[in-house]
Amino acid sequence: MKAWIHSLACAAVVLFLAAPASAQLKDVTGQLAIASGHGAPTDTTSPDGSLYTDVDTGRTYTSTTGAWTPVTHTASTAFTLASSGTTTLIPATQFARTVLIVVNVTTSFANGDGAQPTFAIGQTSSTSKFAATSAFTSKTAGTTLTYGGTLSAGTALLVTATAGTGTTETGAMTVTAIATP
Repeated sequence: MKAWIHSLACAAVVLFLAAPASAQLKDVTGQLAIASGHGAPTDTTSPDGSLYTDVDTGRTYTSTTGAWTPVTHTASTAFTLASSGTTTLIPATQFARTVLIVVNVTTSFANGDGAQPTFAIGQTSSTSKFAATSAFTSKTAGTTLTYGGTLSAGTALLVTATAGTGTTETGAMTVTAIATP
């Protein structure tokens, strides 16, 4: 029995050591469709639309005419004076990413018979990392604000909204975000 367990353990170690450092998934024609590995992709013959993920950095690349380019994540959402709660603009990944956030004020922020709506832009566990609620107070329609920084590994990009408290206050905006690998 001990010899059998020892043989099984040795076989498992050999399989583990022989496991490939990358993986590939081919389409029905046998052409590369999805792959992963260590480091940036170097193959120049993959069909257009192929995807490759560098397992060391988490960056994803797409192939177009023999060249690989990093894939970015973009999102855009409109928020009104009635918006309330937390909205995830860009989901979390295990890797840190650089984000660019552009806010366009579409309706001027103003108090009425209650307080104007408030918005904060941040990440999981730090809801105002990029923009605190005061950043939008009394901003006028047509104002464009830009924020940027690092979206930490394991965190999502969030917009936290609190609706206005009366019936005549105003404020609305569109938030567009781009996250690069």
